[in-house]
Amino acid sequence: KLGLKMRVSLPLKNLHHHATPHRHIERVRESIKQRDQTKDLNIFITAIPSEDLMALASSSNERSKLGKDRRLEGMPVAIKDNFCTKDWKTSCGSKMLNEFIPTYDATVVSRLKDEGAIIIGKTNLDEFGMGSNSTLSFAGPVVSPIKGDDKADHVAGGSSGGSAAAVAAGIVPVAIGSDTGGSVRLPASYCGVYGMKPSYGVVSRYGLIPYASSLDTPGIFSRDIASLESVFEVISGHDARDSTSVSSSQSDDLEKPMSKMRIGIPKEFNVQGISAPIRDSWQDAIYHFHQMGAEIVTTSIPQTRYALAAYYIIALAEASSNLSKYDGLRYGFRQHGDTLKEMYSNTRSQGFGDEVKRRILLGNFVLSRKSYESYYKKSATNPPIVGRGLRSMLPQ
Repeated sequence: KLGLKMRVSLPLKNLHHHATPHRHIERVRESIKQRDQTKDLNIFITAIPSEDLMALASSSNERSKLGKDRRLEGMPVAIKDNFCTKDWKTSCGSKMLNEFIPTYDATVVSRLKDEGAIIIGKTNLDEFGMGSNSTLSFAGPVVSPIKGDDKADHVAGGSSGGSAAAVAAGIVPVAIGSDTGGSVRLPASYCGVYGMKPSYGVVSRYGLIPYASSLDTPGIFSRDIASLESVFEVISGHDARDSTSVSSSQSDDLEKPMSKMRIGIPKEFNVQGISAPIRDSWQDAIYHFHQMGAEIVTTSIPQTRYALAAYYIIALAEASSNLSKYDGLRYGFRQHGDTLKEMYSNTRSQGFGDEVKRRILLGNFVLSRKSYESYYKKSATNPPIVGRGLRSMLPQ
């Protein structure tokens, strides 16, 4: 309807994790081929060497022959470059961390590896996750594999644009991103793939380099629901190394009849400014659920009007705090100065991009002595208010 076409395509049967035991090598080889053929899209910051990947694929083949398949055996997966990966560069799309090599894997990464997934590379992103179109990376912008009728290049959405593009381009069946204020959902929409942002705390943040700690959430991209579900089951669950991690009660019943579901449509979400195609898609989804037997109920969450303002203030405040550790002393980029203060200034001025510096300045402002009571303190009380509005609606 919107005239969007896939620039490249790889049949899902060649990538889906329910492959035969002898196809792991072929699947990984196809992923490498597709990755190398789409270098002009600038999807990856770090591409894992082909020989390393083929060795892992051979190992998966041997396990399959012995009947020892793990849940994601041989599945090629791409990881956003703000998740720590042992012995592989993790840059956050920033000059500040362009040579940073972690000594450990993030929980999401280790759980994927433990279940047989093969990480083929680290994907491009807006610097430190601060952006909505993946053009603010030290490594350059991500180009969407989706082409419109004008045949021009388009942005992939952000900040997890590289991960969304890797799935849309058929390089991998599943990719991992992170979502603070839409950074999985936006690129999923831009690239025409499924994007899932789990509830906060359901997937561990351990090893995810933070932007805003109380909002950051690991998420998943996929071209089919079955793969998305399989990966979610692997990476979710309590992690003692993350103090905000929660134990979730997961339902594996995707076939639950819609007739047993009651879906609320908050009237505050139907805001002015939504484009006609997006509004039409939203209405089509509501109609589709209704036709499947779901009960559709119009609801109201008046507290929603506080959410966006609170989000921006909290996110910027936490960003300025989280990024204060990049000072040139402990790790990351360092620019010489004749004095300690000059070294700090040179390092942070040259190591961070313009958008990151803007957010640090705004975050410091809302946390300053004169502004704390007026901005941050008020915003910090709003999430519970919005949460109460949601909880009051759900039991109805």
